[in-house]
Amino acid sequence: MTAPTIVLACLGGAPAPPELAADLQALGDLPEQARLSIWRAVEPILPDPVPQSATSLLESLAQELAIEAGQLARVASAIRALYRFAARMDLPPADFESDLRALSGDRAEGIVPIVMQTAELARARIQPELLQKTVSAHGKVLTSADWRLDVVTSSNLGRGMKLPLVTLTLHYEEHGTRSAVTLQVLPSVLRRLKETLGTIV
Repeated sequence: MTAPTIVLACLGGAPAPPELAADLQALGDLPEQARLSIWRAVEPILPDPVPQSATSLLESLAQELAIEAGQLARVASAIRALYRFAARMDLPPADFESDLRALSGDRAEGIVPIVMQTAELARARIQPELLQKTVSAHGKVLTSADWRLDVVTSSNLGRGMKLPLVTLTLHYEEHGTRSAVTLQVLPSVLRRLKETLGTIV
């Protein structure tokens, strides 16, 4: 008999992947301490891409909880996917809870409260990442700036200048790569820059 299709709000009304319900329901098969500690398994794998260190952290946690690492990873991955789906849709908590209940079936009471407990924390971690990727997808993103004030007194072109000069280093990120560009800024340009920033901010 074919399992009924589960439509999820966190997927914009699309059907859930076939394995998602089973993987989420596997949370109910874990020992109590493992169920209550599931955030410790989800948190390391929450970012995208998943950090390379996550595998060893999950293995260490599984050993501590006396369960199989694969079993723990299966449940954590399902919860991670749901958290990321919900964060991407900016899904209201009530709608997310409805999705969880639909996926959990008759095991909802032992699953939904545990997953909902850290849902907002997960959203707070994921949405800034999505925002950063949205911005950086379209070019260089300024991340910080350093400056130094000097006075130019002479060069091969002349002496007695006494010219204030700002050395401005702009740090930026592009497609995950961090770089910097250093500019020399005259006081007149710096004043115009200040006026522009005052208009924007």
